[in-house]
Amino acid sequence: MHLLLFFVFFLSIFLTGLLTKRITLNTWPIATTFFFAICFYSAILHQLTRVEIDSEKNELSLMKTNSLEFKKIAKYPLKEIQFTYKVGKPGRYARIRNICRLYLRDKQIAAIIPDYDGWTDASVDDLVSNLVSYGVTKKFIGYSSKDAKINGL
Repeated sequence: MHLLLFFVFFLSIFLTGLLTKRITLNTWPIATTFFFAICFYSAILHQLTRVEIDSEKNELSLMKTNSLEFKKIAKYPLKEIQFTYKVGKPGRYARIRNICRLYLRDKQIAAIIPDYDGWTDASVDDLVSNLVSYGVTKKFIGYSSKDAKINGL
């Protein structure tokens, strides 16, 4: 659905440029190439949509989907996963949020940020509570940022 809206939006801008003579016959191949490159990039861009913990297999599954509904699932052993739950800002002008980052052997594999990829404050907090209840260890990354409080613990 998002890809369709994106396609219609840029197609309308392109056609408006052609009709108002801002895009001439000399520049339309460049504009068309740019348009299709942006559409292709948005179609293949994957977003982290779900994190599942399988207690029987002791695995953590990360599901990423794109706008064409193609899914990528990565599974990791739960005993090798670490997490941080810190208060921070994901961008310069963003609001302060509680950010959960997942690590596999000291390498970051996911950053779960509220208001990104459909995650909310409550869903990130529930994920962190589940990680703690399954015995996933909390990673220490220094005193530079403040730890976020985990609800229910």
